[in-house]
Amino acid sequence: MPQGEEWCAAIVATAFTLLLLAASPIYPWMNYRLRPVGGPHAPYHEIGTALTSLWHQRFSTPLQIVVGGYEVAAYVVLRWSCERLGRRREALAAFEQERVFAGETPTTRAKHAHVLAVCGNRREARELLQDILTKREEQWITAYEVAVIYALLEDNDNALLWLARAEREHAVGFTFIRVDPHLDNLRTDSRFAELLRRIDNSAT
Repeated sequence: MPQGEEWCAAIVATAFTLLLLAASPIYPWMNYRLRPVGGPHAPYHEIGTALTSLWHQRFSTPLQIVVGGYEVAAYVVLRWSCERLGRRREALAAFEQERVFAGETPTTRAKHAHVLAVCGNRREARELLQDILTKREEQWITAYEVAVIYALLEDNDNALLWLARAEREHAVGFTFIRVDPHLDNLRTDSRFAELLRRIDNSAT
């Protein structure tokens, strides 16, 4: 593509991103009214996460996007980037930096299972996931996070069961089921298509 066209495409993409950011307060308000599970601030983090991921996929640069005072830190984007590029050692190292900052929380443990699954350490990921599920009543993580880990483990049956549960629980993250790249291996499964049809029907 000629250099002038590249600059034009970048300007258009930037304008579109800024438009989404300008509209972002509307989305969290609507999301929280309809899906209060996860607390009032979770939707801000959710849209920031989505925008950062989309920007990285388009421009291959770890830009941080801040929405409503919640930032997607550089090391999180670095981990995503390394996962997508198959750089397992770097992805695990980025997660360790993330854990130092965030502490040992239920969500951090879920992210650990996530990155282990992506990096091919499936036995460890499954063991950690089972421990997480055993303690879920006391140390809550969303059904959507569980579904993503199962999807990364290529366990479609359990991934789809937990996605259905995430729908019932109005779980944070479920909003992005259509575009989340962590669910890509489910998209050819007829049960996933049926889930999307059910969501559409319930919205009408």
